[in-house]
Amino acid sequence: MMLPNRSLLCILSGSTALALMAAQAAATDYVVSSDRSTTLVLSDDGDSLTVERGASIDTTAGTDHAVEANADNQRIVNFGEIFGGRSGIDIDGDNTVVINHGTIFAADRDGIYFSELEGHHNTVVNYGMISSAPGANRGVYFSETYGSFGRLDNFGTITSEGIRPGVTLGSTYGYAYVFHNHSGGEIGSAFSRGAYFSSTYGYRNSLINDGVIWSSGDAGVEFNMTGGHGNTLINNGIIRSSGGPGVDFSNSYVDPATIESQLIADNPFVSEFVPEENALFNFGLIESTVEHGVLFRSSDRTEELSNFGTIIAATGYDAIHMASDMAGSRVTLGGGSVLDGGVVFDSPDDVLMIAPGLNLHLTYDGTLEGVTSPVPFYHDAGSTMVYAIDPSGFALSQSFIETLSGAVHAAVRDASDGGPFPAGGYAQGDADGNGHVWASGFAGYQQQDGSGITTGGAQSYGGFIAGGGYASGAHSFGGFLGASHSELKSHYDAQRIDADTLFGGLYGAGDMGRNRVSASLVGGLGRFSSERTVANNTVAGGVETASGDYDGYFFSPALTVSRALNEKVAVSVGGHFASLFLDGYTETGSAANMRVSSRDLHAATIRSQVNYRAAEQHTAGGTLSVETWAGIDGVFNLGDDDVNVTLAGMPFAVAGSFGESRVSGFAGVGLKHRPDRGNWSLDASLEGRGGSDSFAEVRARASFGLMF
Repeated sequence: MMLPNRSLLCILSGSTALALMAAQAAATDYVVSSDRSTTLVLSDDGDSLTVERGASIDTTAGTDHAVEANADNQRIVNFGEIFGGRSGIDIDGDNTVVINHGTIFAADRDGIYFSELEGHHNTVVNYGMISSAPGANRGVYFSETYGSFGRLDNFGTITSEGIRPGVTLGSTYGYAYVFHNHSGGEIGSAFSRGAYFSSTYGYRNSLINDGVIWSSGDAGVEFNMTGGHGNTLINNGIIRSSGGPGVDFSNSYVDPATIESQLIADNPFVSEFVPEENALFNFGLIESTVEHGVLFRSSDRTEELSNFGTIIAATGYDAIHMASDMAGSRVTLGGGSVLDGGVVFDSPDDVLMIAPGLNLHLTYDGTLEGVTSPVPFYHDAGSTMVYAIDPSGFALSQSFIETLSGAVHAAVRDASDGGPFPAGGYAQGDADGNGHVWASGFAGYQQQDGSGITTGGAQSYGGFIAGGGYASGAHSFGGFLGASHSELKSHYDAQRIDADTLFGGLYGAGDMGRNRVSASLVGGLGRFSSERTVANNTVAGGVETASGDYDGYFFSPALTVSRALNEKVAVSVGGHFASLFLDGYTETGSAANMRVSSRDLHAATIRSQVNYRAAEQHTAGGTLSVETWAGIDGVFNLGDDDVNVTLAGMPFAVAGSFGESRVSGFAGVGLKHRPDRGNWSLDASLEGRGGSDSFAEVRARASFGLMF
């Protein structure tokens, strides 16, 4: 039953009463709480309709719309069912909002149809189901001549079982429409396109997909706009078709001067017109099981495609096909880009841009006017092949040696010294020599962005060290052996390196009045296994793996000087230097195997910190304390870090560092037990670090020792 909610009418005379009645009519709230079988008409500005859960408006027995919204500033909220014999909801106004939590269905036309001349600021937010029957039209259709700022936000399902697309923007001179299919949302059509933009002179409209758009009868998404400019498709989800191309750009050319004069004259919200290419940005998956993955066939137009995701074509078709109808295209392939299928550049003046983060082996047909890239690349025009190298994987080695050496020195210092406070040696001032054996473990996770042509990377690492020596008075010295494993990955999974090391070294520490000096020296051997992901559009799946194994060795000295300001506060300054020497190797397993020359890497780290002894408790066996610390360090990459490689017979000098320097802040907390003679020691700590280039690291250490 419909329940209009009206304000109390006062009995007034003449024009005053009529004016109040008119104002009341413009603010009617309709509530449908049971089943209704006739059209509900919202005829006045500000009218609203709520269909409650379990209620319905169903006109499928006839040929009428279920709901007609014929004025401005109206609001329709559906929790139940709106079934139309024609359209579910027919809207002819501005600033109308439809929020659907239930089901909206059209037996003959569109689930929701916007038909206002100069319709502006109309919105659909769908959490439920909007659909049209077999033989009907669209799920949602914006057909507003001179329309602007329409919006569709879909969190539910919008489908067409009829002959039209799931959703359509058909507004002539349409400006600044946004269709957003959110994560979990689904838009599809059984016999037509999943989503269709056909706005004549459409300007700066966008379709954003974070969910799924599908079609089993035509393209997954098609942009077919006469004279459209600056329209954008951004795909972060899945666009899939089993009836046509995954994405089809078939926009036509119109003299921009004609568009400018008519668009500005006919759309009150457009004050200037700037000719801009229509563009597709893919970060997700675009797939066709029967045709091309992406088809650009716009007549006499230059369009843009930027791919950082996956494009899959049917067997015998192209992942990317730039047809001869076009005036040219600009294609960008960047980190994460995978193409499964051919690539055709058939239009004149096609340009390929390779962005950082991609190892590429591209085979194409047609003519490619030019290739540009900030990363090392080689364009073999005669063989119609393009190769590119992501240098981020090489930079991982620089990060690896600085991080590993720093972690080893810190673990040795904590386990063997117990500083930074004076009398930190485990003998605690005893003049007799004391044997000391200890074991320490360390682990951490680190990530950072690159700079320039590197994209950044991450590494997880862990290791174990065992050592022993003597402590006499406030002095200690000894040696150690250890092993570690590290997993290093560049962004976009372009390269992975597994590193296993065996190392050993010496350490020593001693008090000098209120100052304490500790030093360590570590050297070792490493075994490295590299896997480089290469995007190759000629192989099934679009990806190959280039593998290489190689050896190396490293050494690193460290020195730290600390001074106690009082019993609770100490300051320290120190650093370490690290050098890594790697053998050359030749990759196997891909069509873009590289030969990598031997190389050496060097890094220096300077560290300053303040320690605070937050709590201290003397026990029968020694002293138990909680310490906190904070400070800053700087890392400096030294020497020529270029890596000499050969790819496809061409030599390249590839950058081998994420950056020349990095500054980081850090803070940590630790639990320490400093023993007396003939007792045990314990040290456990957790430290967090962060700095420039989005550097972040968490590292943990724990050690246990015995005195005898």
